[in-house]
Amino acid sequence: MKSFFLLGASILILSACSNYNEIIKGDDYVKKFELANALYDGEEFLKSVVLYEQVYQHSPKSGEGELAYYRLGQSYYQSDDYYMAGYYFSSYIQRFPYSPKNEELMFLVAMCKVKNSPQSALDQTETEEAINDYFKLKAAYYINGYM
Repeated sequence: MKSFFLLGASILILSACSNYNEIIKGDDYVKKFELANALYDGEEFLKSVVLYEQVYQHSPKSGEGELAYYRLGQSYYQSDDYYMAGYYFSSYIQRFPYSPKNEELMFLVAMCKVKNSPQSALDQTETEEAINDYFKLKAAYYINGYM
């Protein structure tokens, strides 16, 4: 009975992986976007990153492309890769300057820098950059009239 359950689970995992690989290699961007959203909602963030990158590259100025780019940053953030998350959040603000998500992302850019900063006894260059970058980004955002 136990071996039957393990066999069934193995088959299910292998079929899910092959479906994932087929979609990655395919040209159906609607399926890629749907699977990426399902993986993101299922908190499989690193798997969703590959698909979101493909969706964004296919249609960068569409609504799906914008959401894909936003979720790329969020996926990296949820996976504790704060350098990549900060990059995508900062780039999102520049690529989509009128998005209502930008204020949240400015905060998350700062949080990425904070999470990358070392203990207080160590070099605080990253912490100082976090503070300076946040104020520069905020000032530029308000000066350009996006808020």
